[in-house]
Amino acid sequence: MAAHFPYALAMVLNWATFARPVRTAIRPARPPCRQVLLAAQAIDRDPERVLRWYSEDPIESLGSRTAAELVDAGHADLVIRFLEAVMVREARAMPVH
Repeated sequence: MAAHFPYALAMVLNWATFARPVRTAIRPARPPCRQVLLAAQAIDRDPERVLRWYSEDPIESLGSRTAAELVDAGHADLVIRFLEAVMVREARAMPVH
């Protein structure tokens, strides 16, 4: 019974909107390293530079450890918050026309 729950839920939701039933798959959560890399790509679109930053550049404000080291230690959330702060800082530094 539990194996059919997502399909049953999709049926109910689609019935409520008068649409025909559609099977939906529940996506697994992204691995933490992928979350960090995607956040870094919001700052720099060059995948080679992002990978080099992720594996080689120490982040001083996070104990001079690389993003890869922090993610491996279970601190992907800290790296993502760091990247979000960088994005905010860059947005504030942009000239307003």
